[in-house]
Amino acid sequence: MARNKIDVNQIGWSEAVAQDVTFANSASFGNNIAISGSLSINQAAAAGSQVFVTTEGKVGIGTSAPAYKLSVGGSMEVGQYIYHKGDNNTWINFTDNRIRLNAGGVNFIDCQDPGSAPHKVRINNGGNNIDFIIKDKDNDVYFTADASTARIGIGTETPEEKLHVAGGLKMDEGRVTVSATEKINKKAISLDGTNDHVLVSDEDDFSFTNGSSDVAFSLSAWVYVGDVSSDDGPFIAKANFSTGNTEFIFKHANGVLQFFLYDRDQSASGHQIRTLANSATLSDTTWHHVVATYSGNGSHTGLKVYTDGSQTTATQSTLNSYTRIRNTSTPLTLGATEDLANANRVFEDRLADCVVFNKELSSSEVTELYNSGKVMNIRNHSAFANVVSWWKMGDDADVEGSGGIRDYVSGHHGTLTNGAAIIDETGLSSDPLDSLKTDASGSLALGLESPDDTLHVYGSTKLEGPLILKERTYDPDNPAEGSSVIWMSNGHGTGDDGDILIKITAGGVTKTATLVDFSAV
Repeated sequence: MARNKIDVNQIGWSEAVAQDVTFANSASFGNNIAISGSLSINQAAAAGSQVFVTTEGKVGIGTSAPAYKLSVGGSMEVGQYIYHKGDNNTWINFTDNRIRLNAGGVNFIDCQDPGSAPHKVRINNGGNNIDFIIKDKDNDVYFTADASTARIGIGTETPEEKLHVAGGLKMDEGRVTVSATEKINKKAISLDGTNDHVLVSDEDDFSFTNGSSDVAFSLSAWVYVGDVSSDDGPFIAKANFSTGNTEFIFKHANGVLQFFLYDRDQSASGHQIRTLANSATLSDTTWHHVVATYSGNGSHTGLKVYTDGSQTTATQSTLNSYTRIRNTSTPLTLGATEDLANANRVFEDRLADCVVFNKELSSSEVTELYNSGKVMNIRNHSAFANVVSWWKMGDDADVEGSGGIRDYVSGHHGTLTNGAAIIDETGLSSDPLDSLKTDASGSLALGLESPDDTLHVYGSTKLEGPLILKERTYDPDNPAEGSSVIWMSNGHGTGDDGDILIKITAGGVTKTATLVDFSAV
């Protein structure tokens, strides 16, 4: 027996039974035990091997037949890390309620139970671009998350868009919405406070009277005031004090909202009802949403003003007597009164997204319109049916290029006057405008919320190819008010075989005309 080794082959037992061998904790044996065969270590009185070392150098724990360098026949407990040999940057880490997997120093997967839902599985928790790829049994890619481009691919490993489907796409239910890159309002008009304004021609739609009494209406706008102490001017008005043809003004004076209705001129004996906010409601260098509403009751009690979705406490009064708003020829103006008589009749700074409603908006409808501080797509508002006009302030390139401001509802377009200018406004938050949308019936809308036909396009349509009409065996239904339909007849309905016809509904009357008489061609 060597000094530091026990040669098991030199130890004999008198009986062919298992024996316990006990090594005392003594330095005299050194650190090595040389075994020429297998080593089996059993717990006293226990069946089977607890630790088994084969002649090939394989170690089994809980198994006498290890298949690998280390085989564990049962559960294994790890305090923290399992490392790759020679690479401390490749490991699996276990901590309370968490497992992390690193490869080459990159944290690929992080599974964590924070103690309450939602539980989290993170891929790429270390600030690296890690692609997530799933392949089928034939090694074909059927799902890819491309981290470097932030794109998803289905059926492709190199997606070219945010979602790239290489193959067919089927959706049994629901809808598809594609939002435009442009927001509802990224622009505003800039006003110099001297004479800048937007001029909108007079329309009966803007005079809220039935001839004997008032009718309800509301005014809405987003406003930006640089210095409330020096500014005093209208947001939306139909007023000319020089001629005495004044109907209403919605304005602020030193940050205080004011809403006036007139049935005569603003002289000492002027007849008006008004509401004045009791305190400053607008602050400097901040966008605010302001609304004025009127119930149509012919009294100052029917006037209300709102700031940023909430009604503002105000003082109401009647000057002399008041009967009703008159229907005058005065144009509607944004940012001023028509006469521009003095400084308090011109607004300075910025104005955006002005809307006129032919109803008194409720408190909840005003809150909805405020939209948590974001300019909204008015078509999505619950009172959209009551919108008279909607000026987005510069979202239409054709009108903008001609110095105009488009009315997106009624066509009452405005004109930039005396230097009023459209500017980019990044500080105004807004919702996206739906550019493509399907509904459950399979209808497709472009540029609006809800299609009312198989294909419904809001705005102009450009065709680079032919428009093909197929013959119809029957006439189409009468179109809705303000709409028309064109079709080709096969001779069984209106018109002869090959004729192209148009049907128009306007003013409650539907008329049909022949655009092409095929027999005469």
